[in-house]
Amino acid sequence: PDGMNSVWNLYFQDNCLPAIFRMEEMVANAASNSRQERVYPNPFQNELTIESQQAESGSLKNTLGETVAVFEVTSGKARVNTENLAQGIYLLNLYQGANLVSTSKLVK
Repeated sequence: PDGMNSVWNLYFQDNCLPAIFRMEEMVANAASNSRQERVYPNPFQNELTIESQQAESGSLKNTLGETVAVFEVTSGKARVNTENLAQGIYLLNLYQGANLVSTSKLVK
C-alpha cells in the first residue's frame, strides 16, 4: 500500500485467484466505462426521457416495489409521462427481452 489513506479491497477473479485493487483505481475504472443508456432529467417532474441502444422495454417502480409505469423503447428512445406520480424515489429497470440491462435510482 502506498500511504496510510489508501483503501484496498480483496476480490476473487473468475479463476479464483485473489486480486487486490486500490479503491481509487476501481472508482476511476468505473467512471471510464461508458454507460449504454441516458436517463434524464433526474430529478424529474412531468416527463422522463430514456435513451438506450440495448433496452427494448422498461418499468418504473416506487419504493414499495409497485410498478407505476411500463413502457417500450422504440428506436433507442422512450418518453414516460410521470405527471401523475407522487414525489419520491423510483427505480427504473431497463430490459432487453427478459434480461435486465440496468437499474437506475430516480427522484421526483
